[in-house]
Amino acid sequence: MCLWVPSLSGRRDLMAPSRRPWIKLLVDYEESDKLGALPNDSARWGWTRTLCKAKSQRRMGVFASRQHLTDLLGHHDRYVKDYIAVGLAHVVPTDCPRCTEDYTDADTGEVIIHDYRREQRDPTHSERQAGYRARLNGADSDGDSDGDSDGDSDGDSDKKMTALSRARAYPPKTVTVTERERVAPSELRVLLSVSQFAAWKAFDHPSWAPFKAAWLARGLRKPPYGQADAPRSQRALLWEIAEARPDELGQWVAEAPGKTVHDVMAYVLEEWHKASRESAERADSQEAESRLSPSPSEARASLSRIGELLEGRLN
Repeated sequence: MCLWVPSLSGRRDLMAPSRRPWIKLLVDYEESDKLGALPNDSARWGWTRTLCKAKSQRRMGVFASRQHLTDLLGHHDRYVKDYIAVGLAHVVPTDCPRCTEDYTDADTGEVIIHDYRREQRDPTHSERQAGYRARLNGADSDGDSDGDSDGDSDGDSDKKMTALSRARAYPPKTVTVTERERVAPSELRVLLSVSQFAAWKAFDHPSWAPFKAAWLARGLRKPPYGQADAPRSQRALLWEIAEARPDELGQWVAEAPGKTVHDVMAYVLEEWHKASRESAERADSQEAESRLSPSPSEARASLSRIGELLEGRLN
């Protein structure tokens, strides 16, 4: 994909896509039923601008708030409500299961673009990263970059490099780090991006350990979304369980059916409510038994009273 853009001198220059951020659009994207539901062509052009703005955000596809997106769109700001109404964008939290899975780093009140991170993935990313790592390690780009260097970079170098050395070696946008025992106890090796690694820093309490191991083992590299003090966020809901039953939480995450974050969360919450009900029933049963059964002191007092009554009758 190449873009023709006018230069300041009036001459048209060919800009390589690697020099500037770019987005992908299907040739028939304007035939989308959601775009068709927008009020006019101005709104549809405003949506194209929104897609461009979403690429340049610190977290791709995430705007800090409705006001933030409104400010960025200028005279197209009046259509933000329409984008949200037809489902092109969502305000977090959202009931869209795909976006809940894709945007685990989004917080309450932020605006996310529907399916943006799925549709804007670069299919050549892995190949370009392999070539970059090979060049960084001094491999011969003419001969070995597609052969032995790829094997070496994914093998021996991964064993030697720590998370810190990787973070120093690669630029922030392309760095990957291997987090071992801190995020995932045992021998599980998980490849995380810099943003994912940073997001897990907030989950450093020991009670999170079984959950993190099971979560990452399922291939879910992004932590649950939301702040710890947000009542209905995924993180707050799971922390209540992790604090009370850390081992069971890890077990529930591991055995949950399905593949998405939504599937795992639904199963974990179901098991948690079931366990809570069982605990409450046991507590009620024990309390009822304690009311029916006298304490040792009460039993001694009763026996003493019976003895006094019997002694009075014998006399």
